[in-house]
Amino acid sequence: ESSEIKPSPKLSIFGVQMGTIYAQVVGTGAYGNLAPSLLIVAEHERYLFNCGEQTLRFANEQQLHLKKGLEGIFFTHLNTLSVGGANDVLIEHPEHLLSVYGPSNLQTFILSTSISLYRPSLTLDLVPCLADAPFVPINNHQELVQIIPVTLSFHAGIFQQRRLFNLCYSRKHATQFNVTDPAHEVTCYVIKTRPVPGKLDIAKALALGVPKGPLLGKIKNGESITLADGRIVHASDCVGDVQPASAVIVVDCPSMDFFGLLEKNFNLNQFKNFQVEILGDPTQLAVMYHMTPRDIFNSTRYATWMSEFKCQHVVLNEMCSQEPIFERAFKRRIQLNAVDPVLFPLEFNLKNENPKLPENVSCGKNLGIFHLKPISKFGHDHSQCIRPVQVEQIRQEFLAEISRKFPSLISEKPEAEISAKFQDELIVLGTSGATSTMYRAETCNLLRLGNGGNIIIDSGEGGYAQLCRMYTEEQVDEILRKTRVFFISHKHPDHMRGLLVLLHHRRRAFQLEKLSDSSISPDLQWKCQKCHMSFNYAMSLEKHNLIHNQAFLQKYWEYHVDQSKGTNSVALTQDEISMLNDMSNVKEDIPTLPTDPRKPIIVGAVWILQFLIDSGHFQPCDFHFLDCSLLQDPNSTKNPHLAHWFQENIGIKIQCVQVIHSYPAYGIVITTPTFKFVYSGDTRPSANLIEAGKGATVVLHEANFQDEMSHKAITDRHSTVTEAMNVGSKMEAEVTVLTHFSARVNSGVPSLGREWNQDRSVGLAFDFQRIRIPQDIHRLTTYTHIFQQMYPSDDSRFEAEA
Repeated sequence: ESSEIKPSPKLSIFGVQMGTIYAQVVGTGAYGNLAPSLLIVAEHERYLFNCGEQTLRFANEQQLHLKKGLEGIFFTHLNTLSVGGANDVLIEHPEHLLSVYGPSNLQTFILSTSISLYRPSLTLDLVPCLADAPFVPINNHQELVQIIPVTLSFHAGIFQQRRLFNLCYSRKHATQFNVTDPAHEVTCYVIKTRPVPGKLDIAKALALGVPKGPLLGKIKNGESITLADGRIVHASDCVGDVQPASAVIVVDCPSMDFFGLLEKNFNLNQFKNFQVEILGDPTQLAVMYHMTPRDIFNSTRYATWMSEFKCQHVVLNEMCSQEPIFERAFKRRIQLNAVDPVLFPLEFNLKNENPKLPENVSCGKNLGIFHLKPISKFGHDHSQCIRPVQVEQIRQEFLAEISRKFPSLISEKPEAEISAKFQDELIVLGTSGATSTMYRAETCNLLRLGNGGNIIIDSGEGGYAQLCRMYTEEQVDEILRKTRVFFISHKHPDHMRGLLVLLHHRRRAFQLEKLSDSSISPDLQWKCQKCHMSFNYAMSLEKHNLIHNQAFLQKYWEYHVDQSKGTNSVALTQDEISMLNDMSNVKEDIPTLPTDPRKPIIVGAVWILQFLIDSGHFQPCDFHFLDCSLLQDPNSTKNPHLAHWFQENIGIKIQCVQVIHSYPAYGIVITTPTFKFVYSGDTRPSANLIEAGKGATVVLHEANFQDEMSHKAITDRHSTVTEAMNVGSKMEAEVTVLTHFSARVNSGVPSLGREWNQDRSVGLAFDFQRIRIPQDIHRLTTYTHIFQQMYPSDDSRFEAEA
């Protein structure tokens, strides 16, 4: 009989073979890339280390299966750069329980930054990693890898205990915990595989007299057996040596202060030995991932310390190559640039440092893999890395295609008007509704004024990264320094969750100018006695108090909708009218607006203020908050000094208009000496906005739903494509630009329906679009009918890919 035992077939889960364990780079930390992040894949299990902005968008495009296989998220540092994309992942997670790990303030951080995260079906197991905790795994002991946190801390603060939280929470929860300074704590991680048992030499076992059957199985499992003749056969007699476990270390060292703790940490430094016993298993360090800023990494002390670890090292910071990571979106950008380089500029400079590094040190690449198991694949694998985009090849192939399909496009394309003088322009950075897609980022717009002032209008996730993909580092810093106003239309996450990252980099841009870095805290004068939220203005507090009267709030909303329709079917009682009058007659004691350019004005609804205050516990955030309700008067008679500030500092007149969406939600009208700009935010067609926007030069209006989904638009308080176009027509606007498209349009643009004709001044928004005002208004509408044919909406394909 043959002594061979046939191997069992290797199954595949999510495209990963059984017995496979590897580390894969998600974000490299390079300029315009994702924040440093790493994915550990162990067969069907996935563990994510840090989750910066647009992580889920990248994971979906590259099929990293974060929605199905994610077992836990591990944060090294509680700041918006490391955690900015977590809300997106949490909302999309299909299971009912997800474990999240990080430094000791984890619970407070999650609650403070999740004002718009509503997911009643998901419970988070929030696990703070304590500085004095024993060196033991914190994840499930039955899982294929063991994860051990190593927290570096400068204090012995009051730490939070492990707790379960449902994401349908009360605001007061965020104030129930003691907050230690997050800048004083980071968590590194050791990820350890399990040892591989030695291979059974079947021929040797049979020669020793071990019969086939159960006894052979015991030998294979490492047991000693007694044969029928009384001889004892040990497993070591016919089983090879155990293969040691492999370890991966994730290091985050944000400053030289932390490096002092790193140098002295025994739990990490023990891996300087070739082999060490961890949790009773012989373990060898395979690779270290360094999420350490460039200036720290390049220091002599850090380089010396790193060289003492005899393993492979992967750097994840600004030294990594700058390259387009959203391949489909970048290809679309090249195509649009081929059509019109004025409206769709491709002004990007990819700088690659190519640093000289030791032989065992390399810069990380997106999707770069380090195999741990099977041993036959052990080491680096760059076969899945993103390939360089052949820009000119894509351009020429696309031009050849559209020349065949649309021969008139090339001959009739309007010439570019070149001007050395900087002009007013609208930069569209994100055009997707609700969440990012493969082709579109979340809503974000930049209004650049020729007088040197900038306004960022809504800031969905990834707004800063989109800026980086359009301008050089120096240009982005200059744009942010000149941005005096951030307008947030309402509290939904696709309009505000990128704000903190923008504010962080704006503050950094001023620090690079070597201006003093004194922290300027907002003056909080008014506090709610029921939930203890704080406000700058009494009117903000009065409007907030309505939240505690849900019955009146519901009726007021119905009254507001009714008035906007002009039907007058909902009536308020005298007491309710008095309540509204009392709110309107509150006298404001408004502080002087800042003259220091470091302190931006954030214009938004009352909800935004508490979000910024909570987040300020974890990230320095200098700002002056201005409630939208103070800017509703078109004539500025109530608050003339506000109008004076905007006129003197930015050269504009600004009016906020309450619209029909969540409560409260606002659109904005910005008037300059040369043009009038209207932005709708999310809304149903609003009579108030139409009146305020009369004679607009440019209307940027949401068109979230196709016309055939009008019932959904009414339910969700959005506009259909035709409704958005009609709003622009009623305003008598020179051009209406449609944006905030549902993910259902996928790679295409929404159909404009039967009512649209080429005489209507309608344009379609794309990411990275530049509209000079007023020069490009009619240029924009030239391509609308062409784009309808080039990029048709395809709901069925979207559903298949989703």
